[in-house]
Amino acid sequence: MELRTVQQGTFAFLPPLTDEQIRDQLQWILDQGYVVSVEYTDDPSPRNLFWRMWGLPMFDVKDAAAVWLEFEACRKAFPDQYIKINGYDPIRQGQAVSFVAHWPDAGR
Repeated sequence: MELRTVQQGTFAFLPPLTDEQIRDQLQWILDQGYVVSVEYTDDPSPRNLFWRMWGLPMFDVKDAAAVWLEFEACRKAFPDQYIKINGYDPIRQGQAVSFVAHWPDAGR
């Protein structure tokens, strides 16, 4: 099992998720009615609150494949950055889920 230095987010203490598991989580986030956004940074410290947003939040997206395309585009554009997926609850107006989906040293 790969030991990671980034210990934040929903799945922080699990091994890196496979692409299929990431897609499943994207669909779960959408099924909850959450709004998805993709962010990236070179400083994954939990104290770093300013990740760069990849595009705009995906308010009207209901299909995980559309979010996956944006995540893949970000991963291709910034392979040496950490990439995080967030789910915002529009009713409570707050972040409900967040996890780091790409680590630069994960060999992807």
